[in-house]
Amino acid sequence: MIGRWLAFSFAVISFSSIATWAIWKEHTTLWAAIIGASQVAQIAILVFPFLNSEKEFMKMSNEYDMLYLNWERLWYDLNDRAIDEATAKTTINTLRANENTVEKWGIRCPRVKRWMNSAQLEAESVLDLDFK
Repeated sequence: MIGRWLAFSFAVISFSSIATWAIWKEHTTLWAAIIGASQVAQIAILVFPFLNSEKEFMKMSNEYDMLYLNWERLWYDLNDRAIDEATAKTTINTLRANENTVEKWGIRCPRVKRWMNSAQLEAESVLDLDFK
């Protein structure tokens, strides 16, 4: 959604820049700033691939949500002793294989250490609430 709005905005700014330059003679600095911001944002889309792959990331997010729910179900089944150890091992191997499949799709999540640390802290806080 964001990518489509950005692309639309870039198109409007690019197509209208030459036509409106004559109108904006009194406000050339403002118009130059708008065009400059547009150019920087176009470069940002190339540098930050997740801005351009919104649909793929949403699909990936849904797959990770399903994996999370399956891991949670496994946890509760083990906690309630609803499954035996052999079944748990088989389920763990299946879930790990599914994780690897999601990772191999070709979309690469940015591996920014600060973001990863923040996500880890958030996950730990959720696990502390759910499993203590």
